[in-house]
Amino acid sequence: MKRIVFGMMMAALIFAGCTIEESDPCDDTEATDINVSFRVVAYNIDSSVEGALYSVSSEKHPCGADPKGQFDISGWIDASGTFESSSVNYNLRNTEDVVVFDYWFNGIGSDTIVITYDMAKAYDGSTYYVRVNSANAELQVLRDQYDKDPSDFRQCQDLPWALVTGSPKEGGTADKTALYTGLKNSGYVDIETGVSPEGDGAPTIDFEDGDIIMLNFDDPPGTEANPGANHYAVVYGGQLYQILNWPQGGEFDGPRDLPFFFQARRLTNPFTGETSDFSRIYQYYKVWRKASTANKHR
Repeated sequence: MKRIVFGMMMAALIFAGCTIEESDPCDDTEATDINVSFRVVAYNIDSSVEGALYSVSSEKHPCGADPKGQFDISGWIDASGTFESSSVNYNLRNTEDVVVFDYWFNGIGSDTIVITYDMAKAYDGSTYYVRVNSANAELQVLRDQYDKDPSDFRQCQDLPWALVTGSPKEGGTADKTALYTGLKNSGYVDIETGVSPEGDGAPTIDFEDGDIIMLNFDDPPGTEANPGANHYAVVYGGQLYQILNWPQGGEFDGPRDLPFFFQARRLTNPFTGETSDFSRIYQYYKVWRKASTANKHR
C-alpha cells in the first residue's frame, strides 16, 4: 500500500511540472569584483629580420561561460629587443575566471600564459605585467617569487634578501643588519664604495649581473657601524631593479639606469595612479658582488 501511495505522489509531481534543478557550480566560487590592467613584456626578440616580429592576443574565460573580451594586442619593440604591449583591461568576479594570453615572438617562439583570479587579485585597480621571458634567468626567479606573493616584497631590502638567501622573507621587511651579515656570509664582497656629491651626476660603475647596490643620502652604507642603507637595488643587464614601498604595497620596479637614482625622481603609484616627485638625491653608494665572480676581475 505504501508503495502505491508513493508512486501516486511522484506521478502527481511529474504531471504538475515539478523538476529538480541542478545548482550552478560557479555560485560557490563567486568573488569580489576586480579590475586589472594587463601588459605583456618580452625580452630578447630577434628584430633583425623584415616582416612580422610578434603576435599577441588575449581573452577572458569566465567561469562556466564562453570566452569573451578577445583582443589582438599591439605593442612596440625597443633597440634591445624588448617588447612592451599596450594595456588591456579585464573585470574578474569569480575565482575560476582566467585571462588567457597567446603569443608568438620572432626568436622566442609561441606559447600560452594563463592568469588566474588569485594571481591577479593583488593588482586590482593597477597593472599586472605578463612576462613572457626574462633578460636573465636569475632575475626571472626574483620576478616569479614576487608574482607568487607580492606581500613578501614590502620594502627595498626584500629584493636583495631574496637574492642572497634564495627565498623571500614571509611578509617582507627583511632586517637590514641581518642582510648585511648574510651578504658577507654568502660570499659577497665590496667591490666599489664611493660618493657622488649632489649635482655631480651618477658615478660610472662596471656592473655585472647579480650585483647589489646600497644607496644612502648622508653617509656611507654597509659598514660595521652602519650596516644598513636608505635604499637597495639589484643589477641585471646593466640596469637596476628595485622594490618601491608604497602605502598599499611593494612594487617590483625596473629596469632603471643608474643616473635615475642620482637626480630628482618622478614615480607613479601603481595602486592609485597618483604621481609623486622625490627631490632628495642619493650620494653614497656601495656595490656588492659574489666573490667567485669578483675574483675573476682582481
